[in-house]
Amino acid sequence: MPQGAESVANCFGDTAMTWGQGASGGGTLRPGEGGHLLTAYCRARGTRVRLAILNITINGCLLDLRSWSLRAGERVLIRLPGLTDLPAVLQWAEDGRGGLVFDQPLHEAVLRHLLHSSASRRGSLGEA
Repeated sequence: MPQGAESVANCFGDTAMTWGQGASGGGTLRPGEGGHLLTAYCRARGTRVRLAILNITINGCLLDLRSWSLRAGERVLIRLPGLTDLPAVLQWAEDGRGGLVFDQPLHEAVLRHLLHSSASRRGSLGEA
């Protein structure tokens, strides 16, 4: 991972958040061991790809880019579950992962909704 990008949360200076905590303070939503948090559709260069989100904050997200080659600085549109396309830029990409920064931060209530929806789906599938 590039220097200074230990995690998307550290990159943005957001407060870490674990399952069950609220999103106040711009927290971070993270999956359980080895899993992904959400899936989203990303569009860039006329191509639309479904990608796994490994970590998300109000300011951006960590993407699994193994199935798509994007370069740092590229503009993308990302569609998170239940939302419209959000413009963003890929800040860095390395080792099959990349840090995406949203043009406009997510509202904390939206992040809480994503957390609740993701946790509900994981629970209904018997995952922890």
